[in-house]
Amino acid sequence: MTSSPERPAIRRRPETAADAAFRQRLFQAAQDGLFAGFEPALVDRLLRQQCAAQDAGYRAAHPGARFDIVERDGVPLGRIVTAAGPEAVALVDIALLPEHRGRGLGSGLIAAVVAEAQEAGLPVRLSVRAENEAAQRLYRRHGFRFVTGGDGVGLRMECGPRLDPAAVPDALRLPLSFDAAAMAADCAALAGGDWIDHFVRRNYDGDWSVIPLRARADAQHPIMMIQSDPEARNYVDTPFLAACPAIRAALAQFGSPLLSVRLMRLGPGSRIKEHRDPELSFEDGAVRLHVPVITHDGVAFRLNGRRVPMAAGTCWYLRLSDPHAVENPGPGERVHLVVDAQVTPALSALFAAATATAAPETTAATRPGATA
Repeated sequence: MTSSPERPAIRRRPETAADAAFRQRLFQAAQDGLFAGFEPALVDRLLRQQCAAQDAGYRAAHPGARFDIVERDGVPLGRIVTAAGPEAVALVDIALLPEHRGRGLGSGLIAAVVAEAQEAGLPVRLSVRAENEAAQRLYRRHGFRFVTGGDGVGLRMECGPRLDPAAVPDALRLPLSFDAAAMAADCAALAGGDWIDHFVRRNYDGDWSVIPLRARADAQHPIMMIQSDPEARNYVDTPFLAACPAIRAALAQFGSPLLSVRLMRLGPGSRIKEHRDPELSFEDGAVRLHVPVITHDGVAFRLNGRRVPMAAGTCWYLRLSDPHAVENPGPGERVHLVVDAQVTPALSALFAAATATAAPETTAATRPGATA
């Protein structure tokens, strides 16, 4: 069996005067249909003027900007313009020919810009048109968030520099909120027999049960479906998630690839004994996030010996490689949506925003390497 030849890599090279015709073609492709019904010669003249004006505007607003042609095997596919300053890197423009869109090329270029900026400890800033929702979703997946202000035409977005793991406390409320009542209705709609007893019996007394919403692709047995393996990467939605529209909407807010996702129920009069979950911390590159769906004031979640109060509909990062325990004396049950995720630039940006604006009641004091 012979392997297929390796596809040439995408590369960036400085734009030259010889690229003028390609740049014009690229600009015209981005304006496709804008002047439908006009005389072709007039449209061509207008687009040439607009292309020249755009280029001049970029160069005036960003002296020293980097204008690169994106190509594969010598064939130009697109263009990217960036400008590095003392406070931030500006992603001025990114454009690909229509036939090369939707293949991950733009995503790869954005990721490379973000990575270079993070190495320099700088945020990446950009402006995106308000009506371009597809681009906004793409940028959000790479950790960009909307910030105040704008240029009158576009919305400003920013992706912060890489977060130092030492800055992340053991418990941190993330800037996300969810409709707990709607998610509770999803739980109620699931058949009572769908809850699977947690298999690590030595870790709890009473009723601790699970419904898998995302599980390893190769998991068939219910016990394997509720297990979270930090080293596994191929997770898929289960049929249970298809029956939970509010929970699906909540998961979409994370904007990052998710690993294991489970509903975890602790019945009244039950407790989870103190234990550690290895390799579940921001500094290890995999995190566990808790969203209380059904809870009450009697529930006590303790991490490093301190109680972490979590209201329904909030979202919390908990460094569960540290000692933690839960008690539910009743009267009602406690159900959490428990999400495991890899630390991506998007998730790191969410953590950075949380640590930058966190009030004392939204964090615990212990940080990596500290003692409780």
